[in-house]
Amino acid sequence: MTVFSGISLFYQNLLQLLLFVMLLAELYLLIEKISHRASGQLCLVSSIMLTLNFLLLLFLARERHDVPPSEIEEHIPWTVVAIVVLLSAEHIAIDFPMERSRAAATLSAASIVEATNDVPMGVCFSNPTGRIILCNNKLRVLANQLTGGYPQMMEELTRALDAPPETVTRLPDGKLRFSDGCVYNFQYIGLTVGGERGWHQLMAQNVTEQVEINEQLARENEKLKKTNARLQKMHERMADDIREKESLQFKVYIHDSMGRSLLSIQDIMNSGEETEKKLKSLKEAVAVLSGSRPEFDDSIQKVIQSSAELGVRVLMSGYLPSGTRVEALTVQAVRECVTNCIRHAKGNEVRVDIKNYAQIYTVTISNNGEKPRSAVTEGSGLTSLRRSVEAAGGEMRISHSPAFALILNLPGKENEDYD
Repeated sequence: MTVFSGISLFYQNLLQLLLFVMLLAELYLLIEKISHRASGQLCLVSSIMLTLNFLLLLFLARERHDVPPSEIEEHIPWTVVAIVVLLSAEHIAIDFPMERSRAAATLSAASIVEATNDVPMGVCFSNPTGRIILCNNKLRVLANQLTGGYPQMMEELTRALDAPPETVTRLPDGKLRFSDGCVYNFQYIGLTVGGERGWHQLMAQNVTEQVEINEQLARENEKLKKTNARLQKMHERMADDIREKESLQFKVYIHDSMGRSLLSIQDIMNSGEETEKKLKSLKEAVAVLSGSRPEFDDSIQKVIQSSAELGVRVLMSGYLPSGTRVEALTVQAVRECVTNCIRHAKGNEVRVDIKNYAQIYTVTISNNGEKPRSAVTEGSGLTSLRRSVEAAGGEMRISHSPAFALILNLPGKENEDYD
C-alpha cells in the first residue's frame, strides 16, 4: 500500500489543506456545542474528531520542516489520511445543521438582548446591587437624555427621573415630555428572581398619542365652557329684552287704555244721555282705568248689534243658553273674533256655529276674510280668552287651514247661572 510520502506533492498538499479545514470546522463545532450546553456525548465525538485531525496534521507537517519521520509516520498510508478527511466532513455535515437548529431553539444572552430591543417600550433591569444588567436601545436613548450619559447604576437613572433636566418637562400627572415632543410614562417596580429579592425593572411607555388626545379633549371642553357661558349671557340678555319689551307694551297699553277711557268719560259727561246710563258707562270706564274686570252684562244680541254698527255681520247657528257661563265665554270669543276680523282678516262676516252634546257646548267661530298664511299667533286677547276657557274647565283650539276657525269646547248646563 502506498504511504502518504509516496504520493505526488500535489495530493499531499491537497490532503493537508483539507485536514486543516476540517480541523477549523471541528473546533468551531465544539465551541458551539459547549456554548449551547450540548450533551457530553456530542461534545466527546467532536473532541475525538478534532484531536484526530490535529495529530494527523501535525505528523504530516513534520516532514516539511526537515524533521526525521518516525516509524509510524513512515508507514502512514495516504488512504488513512483520506478516510479521516471524509469522516470529518461527514461528521460536520451531520452535526452542523443539528447544532444550528439547537442554537435557534436555545435562549441565549444575545437572543435576550435582541428580543428586548424589539420591544416598543423602554426596558431596564438591575440586580440586587443596583447595577444595570440589561437595558434595551429605547431606554438607553432616554437615559442619555436624562443623565447626559449611559448610567451603570439604577440609582443614577431614578434620581434623574425625580429631578429631570431642563430639556425634559414634567407634566402635572407625572409623565415626562422630552425635547422631541414625545411623552413617556415611567414605571419602577421591584422583582424577585429565583427567590432572591432586590431586583428592579424600569419601563418607559410612549403615551404621546394618548396625551395629545387628552389635551385636545381638554381644549374642546374649554371651548364648550366658553360657548355655554356666552349662551348663558345671551339668554340673560334675551330675558331682559323680553321683560323690557313686555313692560313697554304694558305701558303703551295702559297709556292707550287710559287715554281712551278719559276720552270716553269726557264724552259720557258731555252727552245728553240719562243720568243712569251715564253712571253705568262711567263705571265701565273707571273699571278699565283701575284694571279690574268690568261687569259686562252684554248678551250675544248686544254683541251682534255692536258688530253691525262696525260693519260686521254676525250669523248665529244653534242654541246658546242665556245667562250662563257658556254665553259669557261665547260673547267674549265673538267680540275677539269680530275685532280680529276687522283688523287682520279684512272681512265683514263672522259665523258662529253652536252644538250641544252631552252637556258639552262646541262653539265654532269663523269669518269670510283673508285666510291666514301661517299658524295664528295668539295675542293678548286670544291668550286672555284661552285662560278664561281653561279656567272654566273647557278647551280652545285655533285652526288656520283651510280657513281660520276658533273652536271652543265648553262644559255647561242650560240652567247654570254665570256669576
